Amino acid sequence: MPRCAAFALIRALPALVPALIPLACAPLSGLSGAELVLRDLGGQVVVLPTAFTFTSSSTGYSTSGSDSFRSGSGLELGGRYAYVPAGSSLGAVAGLDLTSQWYTYAGGEGLTTYGLRPSLGIGWAPLDRLTLVAEGGVSAGSARFALPASTSAPAFSSAGTSFGYDARLSARWAISERWRLQATLGYLISTTKLSGGGVDFTLDQRGSYIALGVTWQLSTRPTRLE
Repeated sequence: MPRCAAFALIRALPALVPALIPLACAPLSGLSGAELVLRDLGGQVVVLPTAFTFTSSSTGYSTSGSDSFRSGSGLELGGRYAYVPAGSSLGAVAGLDLTSQWYTYAGGEGLTTYGLRPSLGIGWAPLDRLTLVAEGGVSAGSARFALPASTSAPAFSSAGTSFGYDARLSARWAISERWRLQATLGYLISTTKLSGGGVDFTLDQRGSYIALGVTWQLSTRPTRLE
């Protein structure tokens, strides 16, 4: 029976080929006809790296070492705009995000930052529903670091600034005419400088992060032909 079924399939191939050709060519036609349209607003939740190195100094004393937060998370709200030649699937992308990050210790408190992240990159629309964006960004803002009181030390708090830069790749998949799901993979390097209670702190972080979010297209019309 299996051999008979195989021979029957072979005999049917000439009739199946014409029906299969449109299915095989459908992705290619979508690829060649895609145009990059990126004028959106959106937000995403970020899972951040938790390990860091630090140096601290006060009058006549300094120390350094490494540690890790229990968790690191963030929220980004912003937009992207693509500068695209007429009819092209490839173009330059500029962006701006409002960022907030929260790192917590097991006992509570930790590091909190708020800032801005301008970015520049390249966008590509390989398919009508899919948009890829590779970009680099610089972030700067304010920071607050706090530790709860313990049996061996009183509560501690400090404030300062945070500066960093990162590179990321984002993929957007259209689920309707204007809404898109977004997934992001990136790598960051940041430095946070803090002062409080007569102590100066510097925290250095680097590592990979991931993010998930949604975007909303302000316009769905491609660049006009001039």
